[in-house]
Amino acid sequence: EPPVAEQHLRQVDRGLQDIGMCIGLASHLYFRLGLTGRDSGVLHHSKMPEDRSAPKLRDGYVAAEHLTRAAAKKVTLLHILGPCPVTLQIVPREDPKRVFQAFVQGDAIVAYRNDACVLSYSTRGCAVAVQVDFLARTRVGQLQAPRDLLPLPQDLQAWHEECLRSANNARSLEEETVPLPLMRMTRLLPSVP
Repeated sequence: EPPVAEQHLRQVDRGLQDIGMCIGLASHLYFRLGLTGRDSGVLHHSKMPEDRSAPKLRDGYVAAEHLTRAAAKKVTLLHILGPCPVTLQIVPREDPKRVFQAFVQGDAIVAYRNDACVLSYSTRGCAVAVQVDFLARTRVGQLQAPRDLLPLPQDLQAWHEECLRSANNARSLEEETVPLPLMRMTRLLPSVP
């Protein structure tokens, strides 16, 4: 039998799954957006002063998957479990100069479309949240599909461009050292500076 903490997290995940399915049923009418499925839940905990920085992402396959998920349209459910208060920052994609803030004390569930806004949160103490993404149905066809992609966050875009530059340089030296997903991207963009 799994530990008690894991059982509770599974209950939270099932609850978010149920809410997401309800949103999915109504999303086509209200959002004009069909949902096709969900990603696995992600547990977030606030970074504490004693925590080290995240390791660099070196695996090209993991990087390509991360980039694909970051650019995909989705409905995100974020269950904030506390215990410390959290400040949400919501920025509409249409008007990035407008920033809305909300103060959350305790348990709360936030649902948002990532093509409509960007959400971030901060806390002064320890906070835990569970995130589940429900993927939007995308268009098919080479001309229509790029319209369904969102711009990458600036730090992720800079990292991606650096990887493409490195892969492009390595391609001229030795193709076996370049992960296949990055090789494909550099072939699509041969003039990476």
